[in-house]
Amino acid sequence: MTILGELTKRSVHIEFRPFQLSFMSKHVPNRIQPARNASNGAEPAAGQAVPENLAQKSSFDSPVVRWIVSGVLVSYLLIVLLGPLSNPVGSEFLTRPMARFVAPVHRALFLGHGYRFFGPDPGPSHLVVYRITDHQGNQIERHFPDRTEIWPRLLYHRWFMLSETVYQEHASTPNEKSYLETAQEFDKQIQALRFNGRSALARRMTEESQRLERQYANSRKRIDGLVTGIAKQLLATHEGQQIELFVQERNIPFPVSVLTGEKLTDPKFLSPLIKIGEFRLTQDGNVESLETVPEKPGAKQ
Repeated sequence: MTILGELTKRSVHIEFRPFQLSFMSKHVPNRIQPARNASNGAEPAAGQAVPENLAQKSSFDSPVVRWIVSGVLVSYLLIVLLGPLSNPVGSEFLTRPMARFVAPVHRALFLGHGYRFFGPDPGPSHLVVYRITDHQGNQIERHFPDRTEIWPRLLYHRWFMLSETVYQEHASTPNEKSYLETAQEFDKQIQALRFNGRSALARRMTEESQRLERQYANSRKRIDGLVTGIAKQLLATHEGQQIELFVQERNIPFPVSVLTGEKLTDPKFLSPLIKIGEFRLTQDGNVESLETVPEKPGAKQ
């Protein structure tokens, strides 16, 4: 019997219902094979239906199994969608809390991707430049991501996303001096509103000031943990004693510049270095910061 003949003996019917998925295997009517009668062993006459207890059944015929499988598929789809919905820009009251809840699954299955990062306009890229001094006083300067040292491409992509996250966090979070000035201005306006009897507006402004305070505290905590973790990892990798961390922006050249022969890696497209932290290794193997207020990206050098 040929493979084609074997394939034409049976057909698979797939039926989709809302939140249900069932697979039912059916025989082609003109290809039904005779089955012996269970009682006397005789074969049914031509055209006689096959008894239901002899028909092949799939495990998906059970409603319970269909609901379980449907629930797993919908949950997995939701987890996949939460990655791009919460990163790099997400809702503070919806997608970000949901993403934190499923963060262990994201990390285990590498699903926390921010696909919006690549389009429609990715903009300039950013590097993290670091200078490490070892116990003998020797200094090296390197950066990441670096295509000459980081491979395969997927690993390079991970370091690339890390450098972008570091820059964006610092660019979107004011330094301590700027935040304190903003907080003081809020306090002055709230006092003025209360003095003029506009208590409702003063109350709303107080809530906004408290929200900004919580947001700034969370951002600083996130930045400090991120930069400290990077410094500790790089010091351990290069067996260093002290490290300086910088961010640097690589601008995208105009298409006409590329057509005239300019390279994307031309140093003239790199911005000046922006220092974001300095750390040293302690005796217990941890790192401590040597400065408290990092520079704001875009500040004058």
